[in-house]
Amino acid sequence: MSTLQISEIQLYNILREKIGDQQAQMLTDCVESRIDREFEKNKSVLSTKSDILELKNVLSENNPETIKWMFIFWTGQLLAMFDFLKFW
Repeated sequence: MSTLQISEIQLYNILREKIGDQQAQMLTDCVESRIDREFEKNKSVLSTKSDILELKNVLSENNPETIKWMFIFWTGQLLAMFDFLKFW
């Protein structure tokens, strides 16, 4: 998805040349309020750097436990496979 980055002042200046001062100001205010509403609506699904750091810490704390259970699982799977192949 391609995005166009433009500041509020740049938008106002572009619109002012095309539609005049008052209409440009009204349209710029409307766009700004729409952006603010969309941001507030989606703010709950955005993650901050501290959220990501907290998630990394939780995952790193559980990593040794996960590796232990993976080892137990795969050892059991190998033993079951060798036992199955022994009778084939």
